[in-house]
Amino acid sequence: MPKTTTSERRSQRDDFEERVLALLADRQYDGHPLRELLEELMERMHQQVTRLERITLISDRYQKTARERFRHLSSRYDRQINRLEKAIRISDRYQTILKDLNRALRDASTHDQLTGLPNRKMMTELCRLADERVSRDGDTYALLAIDADRFKEINDIYGHELGDQVLIALSRALGAAIREGDTCARWGGEEFLAILPGADLNTAQCVADRLLHSVRAT
Repeated sequence: MPKTTTSERRSQRDDFEERVLALLADRQYDGHPLRELLEELMERMHQQVTRLERITLISDRYQKTARERFRHLSSRYDRQINRLEKAIRISDRYQTILKDLNRALRDASTHDQLTGLPNRKMMTELCRLADERVSRDGDTYALLAIDADRFKEINDIYGHELGDQVLIALSRALGAAIREGDTCARWGGEEFLAILPGADLNTAQCVADRLLHSVRAT
């Protein structure tokens, strides 16, 4: 048996209602025992349709309110996510800046500001650790004391700004000539120290000669 569609069923109901209304309007059926019952049936049907329309209207309003509330909550959620992402980016930048500052503070406390070489504080600690290894393991190390001759004359004749440039060039020459694992530090003024872990006297002499050659070639 073929199925009827929604529009077909609605059309059938409309036809049925029109037929019933036509019967009720026909005066020849006045006083008929079923006429009153048919009128009551039509009234109840109209009331039921009114209730259904009201329920449908309430449902539509509820769905519209629910959709609007959902869009509002979704918009609030998106804004909160954006704020959270911004806060995370700010926090990440802050952490990066903080790490850079901590690194800069560590470098400032252990390295000479002008030359970038390890400073007196760091070299003192390296010497202490080397002494401990000697006492504990019987290890050896050499310590070279380096002083730039007549450096005061450079400052007096050419000025301290040029003297600083000379110290920077001297530091680079010394740092380039030491062995891997050795450390050259600025002890103060034009004085430098180089610590050579594991070096004996002959090794220390070879490194010292190489430092002299590097400085003279600058």
